[in-house]
Amino acid sequence: KCYIYGLCCPDTKEVRYIGQSISPKRRYKEHLNTYTNLLGNWVKRLKTENKKPILNLSLIHISEPTRQEAISYAVFCLKK
Repeated sequence: KCYIYGLCCPDTKEVRYIGQSISPKRRYKEHLNTYTNLLGNWVKRLKTENKKPILNLSLIHISEPTRQEAISYAVFCLKK
């Protein structure tokens, strides 16, 4: 199973990043310690303000046969 997750701004609640992982909580921790891209720069800036992104898990688990449709739907739900 694969999970779709979003990282949201703690101030505006706006979805800033959408990813997929079999272990979203582990992946979230990795995001909090990686500063090599735009997402990492955003996380680093938040940390200087003693904040961190909000992890928003989709309720949808994705299996391979329906993966693309499920991903599209999960992204739609996270952006609401």
